[in-house]
Amino acid sequence: MVPKKVVERMNLLTRQKQDRSTLVRLCLVSHHFVLDPNYSLKGRGVYLPLDKESIQKIFRKGILKKYSQESDYEALLKEVLAYVDRRTNS
Repeated sequence: MVPKKVVERMNLLTRQKQDRSTLVRLCLVSHHFVLDPNYSLKGRGVYLPLDKESIQKIFRKGILKKYSQESDYEALLKEVLAYVDRRTNS
């Protein structure tokens, strides 16, 4: 039996490649970032670590603003943190 290939993506904060299952994907749809929990939306995506402190650091520094000026980052931060909470506590 052939083992499954591990899908790796680049972490936006550390710029290191990691297993995709350890990252959260945000997809850029119509100039707005959208949380993509199933990794299925079409469009340019960025991957954030599954770590609340790192996610807050990314939003505080405004790293995502170079990709989109039109997103509601406060609402997106709350949504991403709630998703991370659900995923790490289950």
